[in-house]
Amino acid sequence: MSTHLPTKFHAFIGGFFGTDYTIELDGQELVYLADETHSGEGRRERISPTGDEWNTFWKQLNELGVWEWKRKYETEICDGTQWELDIKYGDKKRKCYGSNAYPDRFDEYLQAVKELLGGREFS
Repeated sequence: MSTHLPTKFHAFIGGFFGTDYTIELDGQELVYLADETHSGEGRRERISPTGDEWNTFWKQLNELGVWEWKRKYETEICDGTQWELDIKYGDKKRKCYGSNAYPDRFDEYLQAVKELLGGREFS
């Protein structure tokens, strides 16, 4: 099974009362930022998932129906958790976000990202 990296991958989850987590694809690595102060100056790491980890991640995204998620998920509540996903993999792409609202199986998506990050927090 061949491994294919995305051509774009940005993921974020955070909010006013907790740590912000951001992932950005940089070449063949992921840049992971855990920012407790919301300043953009938190703990930054470079992560290189294996080919098997990428392949598992793509399988999970397909099973979760991520490619069909709506563009936005929102409630009228302003404070709380915000999230973003902007990903392009082959001919599939999805750009969506939410504020205190989530697509079905969102917790499973968070777990898939966490596994891709080698168990680092993303919630």
